[in-house]
Amino acid sequence: MEISASGSAIYLVDPLAAQRLREHAISTDRSSRVFRELWSLNGRTYTAYRSLLGNPASLRSSSAHAPHAGELSETRLNMSSNTRKYTFHGVKLICDESRVAVTIVRFANIRNDLLAFGNLDGDLWVIRFPPEDDISMAADSGSSAPSSSTTKPYRRSGLGPLVSKMPKAHVRAISSLDWSFDNSQLMSVGEDGMLCIWDAGGGQFPGTVQLKCQVSGAFQKDLKVSAVEVSNHHIFAGDSAGFIHILRCEMQGGQLHRLLWQMKLSVLRAQKAPVIHLEFVPFCRATDTPILLSNSRDGTVSLVKVQEKMNRLEIHSWCNMPDTSRDIRAAVCPLSVIQDAPRIVMGAEDSSVYILHLAPGAGQKANIVNTLKGHRAPVAAVSFAFDESLLSSGDSAGTLIVWRRSSNV
Repeated sequence: MEISASGSAIYLVDPLAAQRLREHAISTDRSSRVFRELWSLNGRTYTAYRSLLGNPASLRSSSAHAPHAGELSETRLNMSSNTRKYTFHGVKLICDESRVAVTIVRFANIRNDLLAFGNLDGDLWVIRFPPEDDISMAADSGSSAPSSSTTKPYRRSGLGPLVSKMPKAHVRAISSLDWSFDNSQLMSVGEDGMLCIWDAGGGQFPGTVQLKCQVSGAFQKDLKVSAVEVSNHHIFAGDSAGFIHILRCEMQGGQLHRLLWQMKLSVLRAQKAPVIHLEFVPFCRATDTPILLSNSRDGTVSLVKVQEKMNRLEIHSWCNMPDTSRDIRAAVCPLSVIQDAPRIVMGAEDSSVYILHLAPGAGQKANIVNTLKGHRAPVAAVSFAFDESLLSSGDSAGTLIVWRRSSNV
């Protein structure tokens, strides 16, 4: 395959070399990985772009600027995706604003300085982190951050995170949070059947409730919707019997006209148990398609292959986690699905946070990649920032911890 790099220079690259060069390009800037994932041009997607670069060809160059074989071999060694590790070097924030269990936490899209979390009583907070440069400049000027690990002294000094509590809207636990594409709005869904849209006001918090509506949760008698996720063209709904439904969005005049049910897929190992969480990922290298993370109340964690053009769902891998006395929601490690095998992060009853690798196949045991210990209560909610620089986790005692990931991985 011919690739014109600089006008007259034309390179013919084999698939392995192209793969290593791509890995090197995206490893220099974490944010670029997500932007490339969302890349589109004339209706084409990142999948088509990646396939274009992956066509087989021999390695040679018609230009004097081509890399030498020895340099390329050395680069292959240093850029192996199998050496990726999830190591952390401290804590950015410990927040104890909530007095009851944290049930959900969510970072904003393509940002690591903004996150929201909700609790068992239906309370909602938004945390905004200042730029690292601002903290450094304050430290250089003689200001010192207080020794307390909670957020309140930081708010008084103006040097640290700003924690804002939103007006009361839910009367029961918040079960789902999602940001709009530009992070101007935040959606919260509670177990009271209430859906609220919050206006971020360009990042000014607390926001205001723009819309309240009752969520209808029944496909049929005695069957209720227990989890919802969306993509550009579909809505995925988990129900109380352990099935995932895929519904195609039909548009008319630029507005949603109706939802067309396509199929359902069981993600349970045996008995009926509600699907408690769904997370859509636009692209996964292991499947070459979008994937859907699902976890159920019986401890089943699944990665589902989504074939959007065919309106089909297919289980890629699943494992059985230990039974728990509470709903524990997992999350996808966002960069792992782009560069290597999918990994997930999940809390546990033993107060730990686990980063796990799910091997392809049915009922495979999850391999532990790393374990984080710092909570004093069972961890029920986790969320990675888009570039994996920060990981947030909330426990049943109401404590939220934001972990810093090592930058040299």
